[in-house]
Amino acid sequence: MLSRQRPPRATRSRRLHHQPLNSKGRAGGADARFLANLPVEALAMVFALCEQRELTNRALVCKNWAAVALPIGWRTLELVYHSDDSLRERSRLMSIRNTLASQRPPFDYPSYPRNVSVSVRLYGNERSQQIALDVRIGLLASIMCSFSNLSHVKIVLDVDSDHQEHGLQFLQNLFSMKPPTQAISLTFSGLSLTEPQIRSVADHFGPVLHGFQTVNCDMADPPSIAYLCKSAPRLQSIALNVPYEGSLLQTLSAYNKRLKILGLHFRINPTAPAPPPPAPAAAGFVPQGVFQTLGTVTAGPGTIVPINGAMGGGAGVGLAGGAEDYGLATLHFADGLQHLFANGIRLTSIKISGLSIPDGDGNRILELICRDAVGLERLQMTAVRDENLGHTVESTAALYNLKSLVVSLTSVSCDFITRIARTCPQLTELRAEGTPITDACVRDLALYCRNLTILQIALCTRITCASVVSLIQHGSQKLQMLDISYCWWILRSENPLLILLWLVEDNPHLERLGLMYRPFDFATSSTVQRLAERFEVGDGDRATAGFEGAGEGRSAVHVVVGSRWLDVKSLRTSWAVFGGRYPKGSRSWWERIWRLVRGQKDLTEDERAKTWLHSS
Repeated sequence: MLSRQRPPRATRSRRLHHQPLNSKGRAGGADARFLANLPVEALAMVFALCEQRELTNRALVCKNWAAVALPIGWRTLELVYHSDDSLRERSRLMSIRNTLASQRPPFDYPSYPRNVSVSVRLYGNERSQQIALDVRIGLLASIMCSFSNLSHVKIVLDVDSDHQEHGLQFLQNLFSMKPPTQAISLTFSGLSLTEPQIRSVADHFGPVLHGFQTVNCDMADPPSIAYLCKSAPRLQSIALNVPYEGSLLQTLSAYNKRLKILGLHFRINPTAPAPPPPAPAAAGFVPQGVFQTLGTVTAGPGTIVPINGAMGGGAGVGLAGGAEDYGLATLHFADGLQHLFANGIRLTSIKISGLSIPDGDGNRILELICRDAVGLERLQMTAVRDENLGHTVESTAALYNLKSLVVSLTSVSCDFITRIARTCPQLTELRAEGTPITDACVRDLALYCRNLTILQIALCTRITCASVVSLIQHGSQKLQMLDISYCWWILRSENPLLILLWLVEDNPHLERLGLMYRPFDFATSSTVQRLAERFEVGDGDRATAGFEGAGEGRSAVHVVVGSRWLDVKSLRTSWAVFGGRYPKGSRSWWERIWRLVRGQKDLTEDERAKTWLHSS
C-alpha cells in the first residue's frame, strides 16, 4: 500500500533545475528573479561559451542579460562583400549599418566590436551595376569607420583589372577609419598600388601594422617599401613583388625585429635586355608543348615553362638577369638574407619565387636558410632556375621544426629531399610538382616523416608505382592528400588498380587522390581512365586558397593539376559495398605488394577489382 506521507520539499538548487517553464518559456517567481539578478561577471563567463545564435536568444531575456550578451556577440565580426554575392549577404550589411546608426540606450553598438575581419572581392560586374557597387562599397566603408574601440582588424581586398577604381575607393575610405589599438593586417590581390598610396598606408596604419601582403600586384619602387617598413616597427608578416636585391632585407633587419613571415616574389624589369639562350629542360620539368595543350603559359620551344610564383603574384615570370638589369648599386640578396639572420630575426616562414634569380644564387640562398634559419616551419622556393638545387647543402639540422616544404617547378636535388626527410621528423606537407624526385625520395619520406599528411608529386616523370607501394608499406596511415597526376610511369602501368585500392584501404584519412591524365588519353591505361570516369570530381574549393602567412596563392601548376580529384569517400564506400575489403589472411600487406611488383598477381583479387570497376 502506497504511503500517504508528503515527500520532503526539494532544495532551492534542485527546484531551479527542475521547475517547469510557464507559457512564455521562462521560469517564474523567485527563480526568474534569481536568474535575472546573477552577477555580471558570472553571466559574462557563461555567455562567452555560447554561440552567436544562442547569444541572440539570451539578449532577448531582459535588459540586464542584453547588456552582457550584446557586447560579447558583437566582439568579433566578419564582414564579407563579393560583387556576385546573394541578396542575403547584402541585406546583412544593411542590417548591421542600421543597427549601428540606431539610438537605443543603453546599447552603444559602435563601441562593442574588438576584432573585425573584412573580405571584399570585386569581380565581373556589368557596367549597369556600377552605381549600386559604389553605394555598397561606401556602405561597407562607413560601417568600418563607425567602430570606435577596435583592437584587431584584418582586411582582404581582391579585385580584377575592371574594378581598380572601386578597390582604390575602398582603400581611400579606410584612411578615414580610426586605426585599431593593437594590430591591423592588410592583404591586397590584383590592386595596383602607387607610391603615394603605400606611403598613406604607412602614415595612417604604420604603428599598428602587423601584416602587409600583396598578391598579383605591381608594386611601387623600393623606396616606398622601405618607408613602409620603417614606419611599421610591429610588422610580423610581409609579402611583396620586388626587384632581386637585398636592400629591403637590410631595412627589415634594422626596423622590424618582430618579423616572422617573409614572402618575396622577384618581378621582372620590363626594360631588361633580352634573356640569354634557354637551357635544356631539366629532368622532372614538363616540356613546353604539354602546357600549350593544357592552355597555360607558353614559351619558346624547348624551354622550361615559366610559371607565376606560388604566392600567386607579380608581373609575368620569365628568364632574365639579376639586379644588374635594374641599374642599381644595391646589396646582393644573399648578403641581405645573411644580414637578416645575423641580426637575430627568427623567421617561421620563408617564401621565395621567381625565375629572375640568377643561376647559382638559388643554391647559395638555400644554404643560408638551411644553416641559419633556426625554428623555420615553412619553406617555399618555387620556379628557381638552378640545376640540382640543394646539392651543396651539407646539413639541414637547423630545419628540425620544418613542417611544410614547397619546391614546385625546380630542379631540386634528390639528396636534399633525402636530408630533409631524415632530419625533419615533423614534416607534414611536401609539394614538389614538376621536380626530378625519385621513388627513393618518397620511400625516405614514408619511413622518416611519420606525420606526413599532404604529398603532391604531380608532373614528376621519375615516379613509379614503387612510390605508392612505399606509402603503403612504410607510411604512417595519416595521409590526407596525394597528387600523382601526370606521373606517366603510374598512369601507363598495365594495372595499377589494386595498388590504388590498397592505398585507399590503408589510409583511412585520405580525402583527395589526384590522378589527372587528360588530354593524354592515348598514353594512359584503360584502368585509370575508367577509375577517373567513375569517381573524378571537380574542385571548386581550391579556387581561392586564401592568404595564409605571406600571401599564399595558387601557382599555374596548381591551377592545371590540382583541379580534379578522385572522390575517395565514394570510392571507398563503393568498394566496401561490393565486398572488396580484404580478409585477414596469413599474408601481410608487404607480401601482397611484393608479389604484385614482381608480376605474381593475385588473380582472384585482380579479377574482383576489375569486375567492381566495370560494374555500374
